[in-house]
Amino acid sequence: MQRSRTPALYVILGLVLLAGYYAVPGSGRGNDAEWKVALYLSASASSPVAVLYGILRHRPERPLPWYLVLANQTVYASADVTFYVRHDLLGLTGYPAVSDILYLGHYPFLIAALLVFIRRRTPGSDRSALIDGGILVTSTAMLSWIFVIGPSVAAPGFDVLSRATSAAYPIMDLLLLSIVLWLLLGVGRRPTAFWLLVSSLLLLCATDTIYAMQQIQGTYRPGGFLDGMWIFYYLLIGASMLDGSMAQLDRPSPVPALPPERRASSASAWRRCPSRSCYSSSRIATRPISIPSSPSAPRCSSGSSSSGSSA
Repeated sequence: MQRSRTPALYVILGLVLLAGYYAVPGSGRGNDAEWKVALYLSASASSPVAVLYGILRHRPERPLPWYLVLANQTVYASADVTFYVRHDLLGLTGYPAVSDILYLGHYPFLIAALLVFIRRRTPGSDRSALIDGGILVTSTAMLSWIFVIGPSVAAPGFDVLSRATSAAYPIMDLLLLSIVLWLLLGVGRRPTAFWLLVSSLLLLCATDTIYAMQQIQGTYRPGGFLDGMWIFYYLLIGASMLDGSMAQLDRPSPVPALPPERRASSASAWRRCPSRSCYSSSRIATRPISIPSSPSAPRCSSGSSSSGSSA
């Protein structure tokens, strides 16, 4: 069967938007700022449109998880609109704001969609994949606490609500990462749509983490490479739903689940994992780090034009 060119055309059009975004000067306000915001929001809004089109075209048999992905991208795009209009066009920099509610609100829809996919792809139980994913996430969580979450909570000059909001972003990213790794390490069919979806979510987690660390260090600059990474997330998740194989995302694999011995190898790997040494350093009190203008949270008010994630 001939493959549809729709996902490739969608990505190409998205790359044209991305090129236009970087072609517009990033400094100052007025028409340049309006064009830059319009181009970014066009890329963001294209993602839920692509997801809806894919659902209506390919018509999966039990469409619940796909509609949850649609809800996720719709909430994410709404958060982008509220943030950029308030921050870049109206000059409102209050934090936390309604955009933060929406950015954090997209996670439950996305996580729920992935859990439904995992449940359907694994009719029985695949605890080995969950254990392996948990080992990787535990290592990542230690590093995230030391370098991202801890400094966000200990940052001076912010009230309890601001600190809680700043910490909520990396915590939700860690939760999302654990589910994505469970999906990646588990059983089930792995068509093109699967790899596009997994790649988009790993990219979102990585982009949000880099942004948070740059905010803490005071090195983030609006209009940089992170904006392109968020746009790539929109394009990849949209392309995953446009691909004809998207209806196979919830189908179990004919290959049986991995044997129980895998758990023993996982436990042995954990005992040898170098990241265990991070535990002792994580018990050391985190030094407060001065944040130049805002907490580390995707799309927080930082004088930036980007979030993240996708947030």
